[in-house]
Amino acid sequence: MLGIALVGASGGWAIAKNDDAPAELARDRGVVTEPVSFQADAGVEARPILRIGGLTLRAWCTDHGPRTGSYLSVAAETAIDDAIIGSSFIQKIGPDHSAYTFVQPDFDRGYGPWDFLGSNPDKTAGTLNYSRPDGGQVTVVFLADQGTSQGDCFFGGTATSAPQR
Repeated sequence: MLGIALVGASGGWAIAKNDDAPAELARDRGVVTEPVSFQADAGVEARPILRIGGLTLRAWCTDHGPRTGSYLSVAAETAIDDAIIGSSFIQKIGPDHSAYTFVQPDFDRGYGPWDFLGSNPDKTAGTLNYSRPDGGQVTVVFLADQGTSQGDCFFGGTATSAPQR
């Protein structure tokens, strides 16, 4: 990736090129980005798919039989009390789309797993936001679907964690 930065110089500005500039800036600020991926056939039990910034995501794929097929579940857990977590996503239902937003305003360790997709795990795309009381943030941009070419249950995206400023 090519990064370009404006650098102040006496008498004007100069352009400095650095292929690693964006990555170096992110590292300097403590920002971490990780892929998130769960591809499974029905019958796979819960397993961690992400641990970042105090947030853990676990996913599993349940077999509900030939009539209803597989069912994806993705749940969030916190390692830090008094966090706030919310998900917002769009789901395609037939020719239409529905928007959903779920928020847990006092997300504590004792709360246990929070299924942030609710009963809407297929044909979705959205964002999960996790805010720690120290100001640290985690954002997960995701796709979720069932019955895909990558497995009966699919959840994938990118997680970014930023410490407090």
